[in-house]
Amino acid sequence: MPSSSPIHEISDQYVTDYSRLDPVIASLVGVTGFDDQLTDYSPDGVAARADLARAAVRAMTAQAPASWR
Repeated sequence: MPSSSPIHEISDQYVTDYSRLDPVIASLVGVTGFDDQLTDYSPDGVAARADLARAAVRAMTAQAPASWR
């Protein structure tokens, strides 16, 4: 199996972090461990999810493109 790329690592971390911030969606898509929690839909909760998405996009765009096969 090929080693994990930086993009995969960023993506995996995003899913982990997003699941923590939106446990309802995490449960709906099958991420375990969040079934007993609810999502914070307050302005602060929404802002946290938006901040996370912006950070993930910045991290991905900072990566050099992989070669095309």
